[in-house]
Amino acid sequence: MGTHQPNYTPSQLYHLKQSNKFVQVYLITALLSAFLIAVLVNILAKSLSYIRRKYAARFVGKLRPSAACSRSGKGCTMWLPGTMLAGIRKLGCRRSKVAEAIGMSSLAEVGLIGSYYVLNIVLVVTSSAGSIDYMAHHAARLVFANLPLVIGLASKNNAISYLSGFSYESLNVFHRWIARLVLILSIFHVIGRTYVNVPSANPRGVGQAYVRWGIVAFIIFFLMILGAARPIRNRWYQAFIISHVGAFLLGTVALCIHRPEIAPWLYAGFIIYFLDRIIRTGRIVLHHTFRPVEAESVDGETGTVEALSDCMLRVTVQTTLTWIPGQHIYLHVPFLSAGGHPFSVCSIDKPMTQVSDERPKHSRVVLLVRVREGLTRCLYDLAMGDVEKNERSHAVGRFPKATLSPCWAEGPYGNLSHLDYYQTVLLVAGGSGVSFTLSVMQDIVRRARSMSLGHSEVAVATERLTFVWVIKKQEDMAWISEALNEVATLAPVHFLRILIYITTGPIPSPSGSSTPSLSLDRSYSPTSTLQNSMPDFVPSRRASLSMTSRLVESTLPFAHAVMAHIPSPGEEKASPKLDDQNTMTSQTQVHKPTEIQYFSGRPKMAEILEAEIEATDFSDYCALGACGPAGLTASVANAVSDAIQPSKVLRGEHRRNIRLHTEEFGW
Repeated sequence: MGTHQPNYTPSQLYHLKQSNKFVQVYLITALLSAFLIAVLVNILAKSLSYIRRKYAARFVGKLRPSAACSRSGKGCTMWLPGTMLAGIRKLGCRRSKVAEAIGMSSLAEVGLIGSYYVLNIVLVVTSSAGSIDYMAHHAARLVFANLPLVIGLASKNNAISYLSGFSYESLNVFHRWIARLVLILSIFHVIGRTYVNVPSANPRGVGQAYVRWGIVAFIIFFLMILGAARPIRNRWYQAFIISHVGAFLLGTVALCIHRPEIAPWLYAGFIIYFLDRIIRTGRIVLHHTFRPVEAESVDGETGTVEALSDCMLRVTVQTTLTWIPGQHIYLHVPFLSAGGHPFSVCSIDKPMTQVSDERPKHSRVVLLVRVREGLTRCLYDLAMGDVEKNERSHAVGRFPKATLSPCWAEGPYGNLSHLDYYQTVLLVAGGSGVSFTLSVMQDIVRRARSMSLGHSEVAVATERLTFVWVIKKQEDMAWISEALNEVATLAPVHFLRILIYITTGPIPSPSGSSTPSLSLDRSYSPTSTLQNSMPDFVPSRRASLSMTSRLVESTLPFAHAVMAHIPSPGEEKASPKLDDQNTMTSQTQVHKPTEIQYFSGRPKMAEILEAEIEATDFSDYCALGACGPAGLTASVANAVSDAIQPSKVLRGEHRRNIRLHTEEFGW
């Protein structure tokens, strides 16, 4: 008996053993209750959003019932659920320096994770009769109960994300913080058991093998969590993945040997992990072995990489995958790097001119990849490898390019944003974060164009779309120039606004550009002076009875902005030939392309968002999607939090119940 081992009465010992036996059950019960609430809220929000998009055409020109209520200034109990949702969103959007300092994105995440920590602490302390020995036992059992959750949150085929509505990024944050909780509980268990049993306990003694395996498991998990720090993940991603998975497998086996009587909790974790791996491998085999892209249809190139600049690549993979805008895939290039690397998809799985939702035989996955170390550096070196070929590419205005074979796209993964369920959509991106917002914009414009041409089966609720992109210099426009020109050409009249903010260097001017790679020689709209602040805006009002007329309603453009067409690399500067004009589609003959508007400096997100809200009907809904550096997404989130007003939502002003979907750099 150890020096600090307490003496229990038979009654105390019975209750302590019972509470220790069921402590995992208490934790799982609380988790399932909270998860069920999140699922119900998500189902309600998604159902209402789906109905708005599905029957968008039927609501055209009709006054929503809430409009009269909103303008009367009186609240309405039927909007109470929406008011509660607005309150949750307002809290969830608020960013805080405290949250950023500890690696979280919002006060809501701090609250959720903090509550979960408190729950575990309460379960450790309660029903222990003040005994450190049984507190340590409770902590150990909670470690076993939490590990399957940690594994489930990290898996790519994640039912938690689809059912609850939490994004992959949020679940990744939960994964990391619950893993740290597991380490904290393990430390408490080790200290508590050591305090109770020393000096009589001897790990090297007879019958003490379970103690040795417990120490081995603790050391492995400690090193695994230490090696998962963000600087290490970002700098040595491939090494992090391999060591992380290896440590997990070894540590879990050691825990099973340490306490075989509660090992079934860990078996559940093994099942989750290997099932996820089987599904991921099966997807690769299915789409690249049993459903491969026909070589003739892609000229034999299943994948290519282009060096857009010394820090940016564009990777294109031909695949039979289908995906939803905003999702990401894992890129596998086995001859360059083992394993897959995650990247956001910068394209949609259908041609922009397709007016139906029919699934194509194959699609192009386009990725914008920032050059770092590891695979991205290898891709850059490959694209720049043939010096003579690269010189010829530059001579004709093309980017250095190389073929990737074999290469595979695995996925897609990520929570579905469904921003096309909302009447007003604002998309904000910083730098390479345009990978997310560009695909969302392409999809919404394609759907809106299809509806304006009379194809109502391709539903979209969006009536107004604004695209904001913040870049450092004018040359960065070349990353997506072709896609941006296509969207600007095909968008219905007055449906789309494209605002480009250049933080350093000059912006395009009517007299020309100082940048050779982007000679902006097309005609410009009349302009006066350039302003860094948000220009005046006159909101539009719906006054039509058909989808087509609703999309072409009169809207005054943003003033004091330089507007231009973006030439793609290799594009001729001459005017279109007569043959080209004769083959122009009816869509381009009906209206002029959307003009690109340029501003110097950084956008004032609060003013931009307020202008979009004021241009939206009282009873319509607004959504904002953002991707970029942490500073940009934080400013966007705080602007949304300030703009959400639950009291006005209660009176039927649904435009103040804003949906925010953010993606941030880092994995």
